[in-house]
Amino acid sequence: IANRYLAAPPSASPTSLETMLGCPLRWVLQYKAGIREPLITVLLERQLLYGNFAHQLLGDYLIDFIGKPLPKPDLAAAAIGARFDALVGSEAAPLAKPGMDREKTYVRETLVGAARALIGLLGKGDYRIASIEQPHAGDFLLGKLEGRTDLIVRRVKDGMAAVIDLKWSSEGPKIDALKNGTALQLAAYSYLNQDKKSWPPTGYFLFPTAQLYSTSEKDFPGAVHIAGPSEQEVWQAAMELTGETRATLDAGKVRAACVVDETDSAEAGEDSGIM
Repeated sequence: IANRYLAAPPSASPTSLETMLGCPLRWVLQYKAGIREPLITVLLERQLLYGNFAHQLLGDYLIDFIGKPLPKPDLAAAAIGARFDALVGSEAAPLAKPGMDREKTYVRETLVGAARALIGLLGKGDYRIASIEQPHAGDFLLGKLEGRTDLIVRRVKDGMAAVIDLKWSSEGPKIDALKNGTALQLAAYSYLNQDKKSWPPTGYFLFPTAQLYSTSEKDFPGAVHIAGPSEQEVWQAAMELTGETRATLDAGKVRAACVVDETDSAEAGEDSGIM
């Protein structure tokens, strides 16, 4: 493999870093060579369509509540439903095509239920919206780390920040990532938002299940608690692996560790050697 495909980029995102550590071969092909496996591309197109539309609808609605009391869950659900009906034809056009009524109904009901559930969970935790789609940047082992958090909330009683990553994804891979300490995106967001006292707790909110999943049970009442390492522990382990992986790439070797889960974008699996 040519050296230009193995060289470290000047900056990295939490997603690209997670890919590099989970499957260096996929990182080289996707981020350096611009190649995607065709089946994954098709699956990602649908997943990205639904996910991007969900982010847009929810973000545009919640931005009016930054720093303010949350709306009632049922009001939020009704508002998301109305926005879906108004925008689906222009912002998610494939769902408005003939023969897509069943799929459109599924996506609408999923978004309405997810909005109701998310607002309810935030209310249980005494949180208010702090930011939506906020960019972050900081230094890390390989240079500059840049990312954008979907949702940051703050607890009313003490101002504690928490980071929630919104995903249109199946729950299995995310639960495994939290359990096994491979939820690097969440750890990176916590790293970028840490202060001198603590690292913010994080969680995945999945639209299809309308549930929040986190290793921090006490900070997210009503969420699905997954026993696993903390964000700081995940980040520290990831930085050790980053150094090892970067050294391997610099030596001209690419570890192939990919097992694709078609229900999620792609997940790294067992090591299968070095090429």
